Amino acid sequence: MSSLDQGFIVGISSMVTAEMVGKRSPQGILLKHSYSIVSYRLVTHEGFKLVLEEVVNPYGSSSWEGPWCASSPFWQDIGKKAPVLKPGHFWIFTQDLKQFFHKIQICEVRDDYHHFAGGLLNKVIENP
Repeated sequence: MSSLDQGFIVGISSMVTAEMVGKRSPQGILLKHSYSIVSYRLVTHEGFKLVLEEVVNPYGSSSWEGPWCASSPFWQDIGKKAPVLKPGHFWIFTQDLKQFFHKIQICEVRDDYHHFAGGLLNKVIENP
């Protein structure tokens, strides 16, 4: 069961130099900015099972313009239309997410308890 399935809050961000703040990558990602992962879906593309993450830019502007974006031909490849999402929401393949976002924060919040784990996407640090 994933963190999202358990109701955890999942945040991601890119780590770049200070002069890049407010700038965008060629793929439309705001640099040195935080996003949230709100859901995921499994798709089969060219015989491979892929995990796509639904990511939200809380500013509601600037979306992913790479593979699996709203205008990507990959949606047609799997016989579907790209899902219509709210402004600032987009789908991104997990491998692309790991390339463009470098930090993850996972927070479990309950009435009587909270727990935070965070770190680099490929190296999680408990309670940093």
